[in-house]
Amino acid sequence: MKNKLKVNPIRDYELYEFGHAIQSLDKFVFPKDYTYYELEALNFATLEFNRFKDDCYIEPLNGEGLLYVYRNGDIKVYLVDKPICINSGVVFLFIASHGELQFSLVAKGVSDIVTVDIPVELPALRKGMEVEMVHQVSYVECTKKKHINTMQHTLYEIIYVDKGGLIFEHGNSVHHISSGQVFIVDKNVRYDLCSDNENTSFISIVFNTKNKLYPPLLNRVLTGNVKIIQHLRSIIRENERVNNFYLDAILSELNLLLIELVRTIENDTGNKEGFADNFSSTVRRADIVQKVIEYIDENITSGDITVDEIGKKFYLTASYLSRIFKYETGKTISQYKRDKRLEISKKMLLEDNLTVSEVAEKMNYCSVHYFSSEFKKKYGFPPSEYANKIK
Repeated sequence: MKNKLKVNPIRDYELYEFGHAIQSLDKFVFPKDYTYYELEALNFATLEFNRFKDDCYIEPLNGEGLLYVYRNGDIKVYLVDKPICINSGVVFLFIASHGELQFSLVAKGVSDIVTVDIPVELPALRKGMEVEMVHQVSYVECTKKKHINTMQHTLYEIIYVDKGGLIFEHGNSVHHISSGQVFIVDKNVRYDLCSDNENTSFISIVFNTKNKLYPPLLNRVLTGNVKIIQHLRSIIRENERVNNFYLDAILSELNLLLIELVRTIENDTGNKEGFADNFSSTVRRADIVQKVIEYIDENITSGDITVDEIGKKFYLTASYLSRIFKYETGKTISQYKRDKRLEISKKMLLEDNLTVSEVAEKMNYCSVHYFSSEFKKKYGFPPSEYANKIK
């Protein structure tokens, strides 16, 4: 079987053997005999594929999915990070790329199950931040308060203060980095570094990655934890001893260090400034969710807002945002948006003297039929009946 583990990207304005990319499903108009579903994706591959008699539509809601397409005894795998149309008769399987994934499906009728008689394997997980090269590892000791360096390089740099403190200046920003804290300098940032007392020691690691670093890591003070300190000490030890494969060991430790920093930010543990770019260190998780709710409410009538878009707005990953939102509200973001749209729609029918079709259009529903179906599920009667009752 050719290319069974290769994952192919899906680009806009291109045709594929399975179909093509489309606009967001909330903005797409479907025939009235189509049904909209929100589902949990499998996170493993099976031999049972689906086949619809008509075109169907899939959109991942909080991450990326993998689309397996079976044709002529072969399987191709596509990374789905946008809405797609799958042509009628295509034999396919849609699963999560990693972790949990909610997705929407718009389809007519029920799919046929097609058993694929060849092995179906999961492709290798895609790497995110991967350190490509470490250019310098230094342990610097300052015996007096002084200006240490003025620097601008095209690489990333990790600064960890072991003892004392540092003053980091770039542009109009000044950061005080205390003992036990980490600062990651973005590429092409010109900065001045000074020690703020007579007994300061710090670690500097200059490196490059194959992909961009996770943005919330950059140009900010982060508080270390036991694991982060262990990784840093291992890097210094390997650099000093120069044993066999010491560079491989440094690369591995640095990758683990970066992962630990990201997870620290996402979990908001051991890092009091995890959201310092947007929220003060005293803001609680509930306050973050409240700001997200206010943002959704302000933009609910202007088209669909994806979890990824909201996450980028507040410097949160989609997975972490989904988790804290569900914890604080008891609803997923999709459920909250659905209920809010229906609440506003009901108010429009009551106060604005609009027709059902006009409300569906103003609230960006894909069709009047879908709006009516969602309204009835929520309130127990269709919007047309509600409109007649209040007149």
